[in-house]
Amino acid sequence: MIEYIVADYLEFQRAISEKDAKDIVKGYKSHNEKLGTIALNMNLLTEEQVDEIHDKQKIVDKKFGEIAVDSGVLTEQQLNELISIQRKAMDPFEFAFECGIINIDMANDLRNKFKEDYKLTDEEFSGVMADDVTMISSMMVDTRDFYTNYYYNIAIRFLVRFLGLKIGLSKTTSSKTHEAERIITHKIRTMRRNFIIGFSGSREAMHALSESLSDFDSAEFKNDIYARLKNFVNCITCVFECGIMRESPIRSISCVKLYKSAELIFNEDGFVLPANICGYPIDIIVASGAEEDFTKVVHNV
Repeated sequence: MIEYIVADYLEFQRAISEKDAKDIVKGYKSHNEKLGTIALNMNLLTEEQVDEIHDKQKIVDKKFGEIAVDSGVLTEQQLNELISIQRKAMDPFEFAFECGIINIDMANDLRNKFKEDYKLTDEEFSGVMADDVTMISSMMVDTRDFYTNYYYNIAIRFLVRFLGLKIGLSKTTSSKTHEAERIITHKIRTMRRNFIIGFSGSREAMHALSESLSDFDSAEFKNDIYARLKNFVNCITCVFECGIMRESPIRSISCVKLYKSAELIFNEDGFVLPANICGYPIDIIVASGAEEDFTKVVHNV
């Protein structure tokens, strides 16, 4: 994920071209190593153990290292050593320099500016560069509301961990309305307030997202391209019901719906997180309100 964010940042700073940004993303993907891969290379875990941990991540919202320690296949000390190795790996700024896209002085200056712009400590920066999903989502999502941020973080973590996708993120923006060619929404009621989680974009973008959800295919809806996205959102719901909502346990849930040529209208602010998934722009939406009808959808099915 971090290579998309840094490449976008460098392009926004006019330090690189659009082609350079794509080269960084493409090259860094093959260069970057995940925690499981490092553990395999160090013979700390077997392929079967890594696969088992990835399977557990589909039903438990925990990091790879946390599950490994909880399962007893890694010690805390081994995990810390792996994290240290991962964080010392080449970051996208250094990678851009190694590829000859920018010089070393520019790489260092832009790295420091990135830290300043996102108000990151050295430790937080290391975590972000190591592709810590929780830290990256916290950096990009700021709605000044704990629960709205929390829903965003869950949605992002599930997209990354369930789908194994590299996602480019921009910062959240507040909005009273949101228009898109396709919008899929999932309404959730908690003890404190109601929320809507939405995914929106063009017809092609939504097809690309739903096609990526092959692990959640359903025989009953085998020919329905949007059923897989519905099943994916239902997986999020299942984890909510397992207590991931902390102080806000789920009380009741409505079904996810697909709206064509839709406009979302929020009684209170909705927050839009622009994302790039599978090369397609898709907006992640979280809105909240105290009333049951806190949001309505004007649609043309």
